[in-house]
Amino acid sequence: MELNVIGYYGGSAPKNEATSSYLLEVGKEKILLDCGAASSSVVQNYCNLTEINNIILSHYHWDHFSDIGVFIYNRYVKSLIGESDQKLNIYSLDNEFFIKDFESFPSNNVIKINEKSKIKINGVDIKFYKTKHPVDCLAIRCEHAGRSLVYTADASLDDGLIEFSKNADLLITECSLYEDADGSSSGHMNINDVIELINKSRAKKVILSHLPIYGDFNKNLLLARDKTRAKIFLAKKFLKVEI
Repeated sequence: MELNVIGYYGGSAPKNEATSSYLLEVGKEKILLDCGAASSSVVQNYCNLTEINNIILSHYHWDHFSDIGVFIYNRYVKSLIGESDQKLNIYSLDNEFFIKDFESFPSNNVIKINEKSKIKINGVDIKFYKTKHPVDCLAIRCEHAGRSLVYTADASLDDGLIEFSKNADLLITECSLYEDADGSSSGHMNINDVIELINKSRAKKVILSHLPIYGDFNKNLLLARDKTRAKIFLAKKFLKVEI
């Protein structure tokens, strides 16, 4: 498996950047984990939109799914003009408003998921964990050929998330706040929470993501590297990590 960072900001993103979105490639299969603002543009540096047939949405906060409409309309038009006969599979939590809209397009195949769901996409086993967040939100674990990827999406730290992340070969963890901020009430983690998650889960490689649009990210990176044994990367556009 190979992970490509498409967008990594939380809330909003600076120009020419995107909010949360990560492209997982397994052979020729491309699976998009979230599709935040501007992700549909950035991801085209890797592939055409019609090459992405599976999008998994962690939750319905705009910085994680706002570009889903772009992917839907692209696939719809391409199907009308005969350039794509493959449906776009959208895996998402049940929501009356959004699901109804997704299902209105014949070029979509909508699969409802929750924390008990287990799905398989081209040999990749995928399961979920309901995180502590103001709206329903799913962390995602992908396993293939004895290797594992965990994406926390948005989350406060709890024992369940630590267990869900155990021994991950690659952990993409939200790192929304600096050490002097408390994110628990807003469903997020500061760098001290992230360090605890890394150490207790024994993740091998870590990407610090869902970064704030203020301050110096390197402070969090240096602190995490000093207090953990994992190989830690700061998320950036076009970062590619082998799993």
